[in-house]
Amino acid sequence: MKIDVCSKKEQDYIIERLVEYNLSQVEAKQKENFIDLSKKIGKDDKIVAGIVARMYCWNVVYVDTLWVDSSYRGKKTW
Repeated sequence: MKIDVCSKKEQDYIIERLVEYNLSQVEAKQKENFIDLSKKIGKDDKIVAGIVARMYCWNVVYVDTLWVDSSYRGKKTW
């Protein structure tokens, strides 16, 4: 055996196998297995914040990336 870098296709395969196993153990709680929750906030045609996230089969939210432009961080209003 050897450890190697995964392609995007191989990453998807690994995730699909994990979800397949998990679904065999615990019933899904939502209609779609994956719901994309990714959003962006724009101002003057520029992205100033964004989140890359999805909701998995069991109403579990996975946040991969959350970013806010430094000029907007710590502010209560936009």
